[in-house]
Amino acid sequence: MDNPPRLVGRLSHLRALRQARVVSVDAGLVRVAVTGGPGVGRSALLDEFVGACRQDGGFAVRVRCRLADRQVPTALVSDFLRCLDEEVSPISDARQSTCQARPPLRGWQPTGTDDWADRDRQVSAARAAVAALTERGPLVVAVDDITYAGRPALQWLRQVLEACARLPILLLVSIRAGEPPTAPEHLAEMLTDATWMELDGLTEAETGDLLCTLLPSRPAGRFVAEVHRWCGGSPHMIGELAQVLRSRSAGSGLPHSVDEVVLHDAWRLVRGRLNRLGTALMRIVEIIAVAQSHGGVDAALVAHLTGLDVHEVLTDLDLLIRMRLIGDAESLPLRHPALGTAIAASMTAMARSATHLSIAEYLFVLNAPADRIASHLTASTVAPSGSWPAQVLLQAADHARETGADGVEGRCLDLAARVATGMQHREAMLRLAHLEIRRDPENGLLAAVAVLSKDNDRAVVAGMLGQIGRVLYETELGAHQHDLLDRIDTSVRGTVFEGWAEGYQRLHRPFLGRPVQVRRRIQGLLSPPDAIAVREGDDTDRRPVQTAWSALDAFLRYLVDSDPREAVREARQALGQDGTGLQLHPLARTAALAVLADAGDHHEATSWLNRFDRSESEGQSSPKGWLASVRGRIALAVGDLEEAGRCLNNALGEPGERPEAPHDPITVILVGLLADVHVSRGEPDAARTLLRRYRLIDELPPGWHYSELLLARARMRAGDGDLTGARRDLADLRVRAYQAGIRLPGSLMWRRYGADLLVAVGRRRQAVRVACAQLKFADAVGSPLERGRALRAQACASGTAEKHRLLREAVALLSSAESLDAAHALADLGSALSGSLTRQEAITALTQAVHIADRCAAGALALRSRQQLLVAHERAPRQMSLRGVLTLTHRERQILIDAIRGATNNGIAQTRHITRRTVELHLSSAYRKLGITGRIDLPQLFRDPAFWPLLADGLPARGRPTN
Repeated sequence: MDNPPRLVGRLSHLRALRQARVVSVDAGLVRVAVTGGPGVGRSALLDEFVGACRQDGGFAVRVRCRLADRQVPTALVSDFLRCLDEEVSPISDARQSTCQARPPLRGWQPTGTDDWADRDRQVSAARAAVAALTERGPLVVAVDDITYAGRPALQWLRQVLEACARLPILLLVSIRAGEPPTAPEHLAEMLTDATWMELDGLTEAETGDLLCTLLPSRPAGRFVAEVHRWCGGSPHMIGELAQVLRSRSAGSGLPHSVDEVVLHDAWRLVRGRLNRLGTALMRIVEIIAVAQSHGGVDAALVAHLTGLDVHEVLTDLDLLIRMRLIGDAESLPLRHPALGTAIAASMTAMARSATHLSIAEYLFVLNAPADRIASHLTASTVAPSGSWPAQVLLQAADHARETGADGVEGRCLDLAARVATGMQHREAMLRLAHLEIRRDPENGLLAAVAVLSKDNDRAVVAGMLGQIGRVLYETELGAHQHDLLDRIDTSVRGTVFEGWAEGYQRLHRPFLGRPVQVRRRIQGLLSPPDAIAVREGDDTDRRPVQTAWSALDAFLRYLVDSDPREAVREARQALGQDGTGLQLHPLARTAALAVLADAGDHHEATSWLNRFDRSESEGQSSPKGWLASVRGRIALAVGDLEEAGRCLNNALGEPGERPEAPHDPITVILVGLLADVHVSRGEPDAARTLLRRYRLIDELPPGWHYSELLLARARMRAGDGDLTGARRDLADLRVRAYQAGIRLPGSLMWRRYGADLLVAVGRRRQAVRVACAQLKFADAVGSPLERGRALRAQACASGTAEKHRLLREAVALLSSAESLDAAHALADLGSALSGSLTRQEAITALTQAVHIADRCAAGALALRSRQQLLVAHERAPRQMSLRGVLTLTHRERQILIDAIRGATNNGIAQTRHITRRTVELHLSSAYRKLGITGRIDLPQLFRDPAFWPLLADGLPARGRPTN
């Protein structure tokens, strides 16, 4: 018998029914009851089994009880007699196809009447018909939905079957799980000693098999798992879902999610059953469906919403559990999540909102977690009313933002802003302003300006000005923007924020101008006495606007002054204020932190970053990506290139950055730093792709902020052997720095690579001047790290004898931290010593450089150091040639490392899935290339510190063996 789609996963049940039919030949009457939840396939199983019996030449009577049978007690009897008539009568139209193959049966004549008063005669006739049929083989009597049969009908059927109890009869009935029968006592008597067969949902594998037969293409495993979860394994629901998907996916493939598909037929099937059992069940199921994705419900909550007694609710819930509609768990989950979507879709939006708000109110009274309350408030399309805690409303806004419901988020924030106080009021106001500006920038900015004159909270006003400043920074200042600034000036006049509009117009984009000229503008803003602060007697933070301008001035001063200490002091002073001032310009906070990070105060800068991260909200004016760029600078300074790349990528990925305007100063600086990271990691192609993406690979417009980019581009070209292009970029960088008045030591990247690059392109004299200026900078900063960098820069531009001394001093200052600068100094020292008589010292220095460069992910430096290590070793008086290590094949390296780590030949063969003979051949080849005789000589190889870095290069598990 073929397995039709609707019977996937039911073959074992069909086999069990066939076996029961065979058993009836010897045992007489056999009873089997099939039960299961909605859409599980009870009727389909009966139909398939009855059809299979008839195809095999057997006899089967198929009767379906209906709800109307409760009012017509003779319906089951009439149907049963009619089916017997069709099965036996040779003139029956339904049996004409088989009557020729069967001789007429003796002893049966149709009664021609369904008169209930003629009960005894009908019982006798039915018994005679059954006896006649069973002479030919077992008879199957299948009664579907027998729970609807009334008491008289069950008594009559029982009387017929008991009279034929010794005959080969299989009584097969289906029962709706959980539903109370019309005549429970009589049904129980009829099914005494019956075998119960419970149909569960399909397994995930069976769901996949069913979908393969129903869909035009084989679905992916993840999609099958999603459908199985969504439909709870119900064949009926899977079939309807497949039908919906076929109609929707014509030419577009299957959807990624089925969560929004509404299965109307499945819901109608369940709704009909629930309506027959009472309206309370419908209301309970609706409540469960509405709450299923919001933490579920419990019996007490259902009782509260329905107005029923808890005991009544428990009784109804027990019935729903037995009907296989909900799970027997405290949260009362729906067994078929698809039903929840269908039920919710059948309700009006007002009904769903009312349910959500009622649940939220109940949970609030019970002091439930705020996020659970917020989830229901967000799901309602009606704005919550009444006195809700601000924390709940803010969390509701979070839920709305995560789901993209801007309207609900705005309503929750608006209500929170009205009822909240203190920090929560500030958060609500600033988040609401951010949302309104994002949805409608023009009207959102006007709304933010209106708040300036109404709200007396300084933090709120500062946050609003910060958001306005951030939006204006991303646009050109036209007539509309100047009009907006005039309104702001009027709104903040007479407050501590007076003068913000004028200052912002002067410092709209401060990094586009020459630093010296911009500093003059800032000094003009800082010089007038602050009359308002004098009146208020506030000496600690007289004017927040001055804090913002001071932070920008600190960064520009750091660029132009030869002594960076004043700039560092000014940056610290700006950061030490209460924080409102740093919000007034989008670059203020980033500028102050960049000074500390570049000057070497990494711990202090990180501490401030952590503090800002904890207080960061959408009301803050400084984009999170820009703060991430400061973390990238710190990671670059300490040599953690992986962390630097991650932070800088996050900074460039900030939605506030505009890829269509790549020459924005902040974007240019970030691209330059990230390109430098790629070059340091030995990824020149990635650096080149990045520069092309931002259209920064060719000629550049004027501006000092291209310095980091030009340096990275020069390093990339020098690494490719294009020294002419590198010289041109360095010359361009120097001209831009001179025109802008920027000091020669420049930024961290310049202090790390500048002198080295100048020497590489043949500009040794310039390198000497740069190194001298860098040493003065290091003396002013007083940092051992900066002094070590400066000594290395001097060594790059010095003669051989002086170079050795300077590099040894630099290594002594830098090696304790094992930073990237230490790796560069060690590599330079090893390279310088490799041609001298102290070659062993060169090998040691280069080996340490390889180790540190690997830890910092500096692939370019690690590769260069390994190459120099090989050169140094070739000049050293050694018996074993390291060139042999470089001639090893990949497989020889793997097997040799296994042998060094103590693995036997058999063990290596099992691990590598090769034969022992192959292992021996690879080891023999490796021994020959290394100039040793066998395993006994392996420890001798480690006398040379260069051996392991060369051997393990490019292989996993680079840890050096302990033996």
